[in-house]
Amino acid sequence: MKPLTALLRTVEQYLGEGHHETQNPSQRSDPMPSFDWNNLRAFLALVRAGSFRSGGERSGQSAATLSRKLDELEAALGEKLVERMPSGCLVTSAGQRIVAYAEQMEALASEVQRTRDTLRPEDLTGTVRIDADEWVSYFLTKHMPELHSQYPGFNIEILASHRPYSLNLREADISVRAVRPTHGDLVGRRLGRVEFGLYGSVAYVQANQEAIDKQEWDRLSFVGFDDQRAQFATDAWLRSLTRADTAWLRCSYSLGIYVGILAGAGLGVLARFVVDQDSRLMPVVPIISEVTQDLWLTYHTALRGSARIRVSADFIAAQFEKALT
Repeated sequence: MKPLTALLRTVEQYLGEGHHETQNPSQRSDPMPSFDWNNLRAFLALVRAGSFRSGGERSGQSAATLSRKLDELEAALGEKLVERMPSGCLVTSAGQRIVAYAEQMEALASEVQRTRDTLRPEDLTGTVRIDADEWVSYFLTKHMPELHSQYPGFNIEILASHRPYSLNLREADISVRAVRPTHGDLVGRRLGRVEFGLYGSVAYVQANQEAIDKQEWDRLSFVGFDDQRAQFATDAWLRSLTRADTAWLRCSYSLGIYVGILAGAGLGVLARFVVDQDSRLMPVVPIISEVTQDLWLTYHTALRGSARIRVSADFIAAQFEKALT
């Protein structure tokens, strides 16, 4: 029997009506072909991202590592799962079948992990994974030593990304983002309002005070996001300034903009709750009301009874209560 056929039949036994918990594993006629399950996860990351580069960024691996894991999976299954194209990746018919089963298995694995928390609800050890954007992750990282001093059994993983990680797939335990949860399986808690302002370094603002006072934006320099992130509200506002030049220094991440502004590269939009206490900066537009956002803390309802999640969520909420309006 070909490896792919054996895999599909075995997965069907686990997911379909043919699976019985009382069955002795030694009695199964078609054993699972031997392959690394991490390769299956890498395959899912690739399919969802559409390219090795994006899939690698999403899964925290290099594109070369993702490609190697796909090669290993295809070799183990004896089938071509993905066609490599110049513009990205095209999933084959065999690959589509594997995706469908792999997603079910991924969902089951997530439920098993959540069950662990319900079985040991008062457990204050283990890892808590927090999904956040860059500003939030930067802020939280500075405060985590306080949490660790109170609960040394915790390990914290802060997953900083422009795109959110999935709580339903257990890619993260807690999400802290400017997105109100709408899925019925998620619990949301509003933390406050995130405000942004237009800032420059003290030296830059003082050297260009006349142009700033007259709002002669065409006489000033700017720092902003790169073209792939030009749709972000903060960058769109920056481009809306009358006669303002396009940012000459463009970054793919918020903290790069922060560093560029501090270095005197020009004016840029920054999150007030992170930078307002930085004496090296001066606000030019203190609050940009058009880009103000509500910040939400979210987690899965299945984790509601977990002490780890409850303690972590309460700690995060307390930090933002002091920092946000």
